[in-house]
Amino acid sequence: TATPTRTPLASSTPTSTPTVTRTLVGQPTATRTPTLTPSGSTIILNPVADSYVVSSSPTTNFGTSKMHYVDNSPIKHSYLQFNVQGLKKAPTKVILQLFANSTSSASFDVYSVSNNNWTETTIIYSNAPAFAASKTGSSGAIKASGIFYSVDVAALVQGYELVSFGLATTGSTAINLSS
Repeated sequence: TATPTRTPLASSTPTSTPTVTRTLVGQPTATRTPTLTPSGSTIILNPVADSYVVSSSPTTNFGTSKMHYVDNSPIKHSYLQFNVQGLKKAPTKVILQLFANSTSSASFDVYSVSNNNWTETTIIYSNAPAFAASKTGSSGAIKASGIFYSVDVAALVQGYELVSFGLATTGSTAINLSS
């Protein structure tokens, strides 16, 4: 379930270690298989799974939604998963970009997720993997809708396997994101 999406990996030189320059989360595709799309020294990765969970609906799955929400009242967390298998070298830069469909004085925060054993069609609030105790990065205030917001997530991409990101906010008004 996606709306705006890409994940570029770029290297400082065409022959050096790849770098992820952005991850746009976007239009749904017919298949959810990982794609490695070279673009010069940039590689674009699409998510293989994405969903959100809601504390007030702890047994409801939202995996088919084209939107993602983060909110602190009630708690709404979003999850994104990427498959980085097939990279020849570890990326030196990884940027996650999400498309904002609403505005907020709050930001969305990105966390590592305790495990990758979730799927977009089975994840619910009551079985969702825990977020790390501290955030990896933050988008800053969502001052305008209709644009992408970026967070550096290089610290979370350590190997050549699945990587999951958790999104949350401390704001009490939902932020609507496309993925």
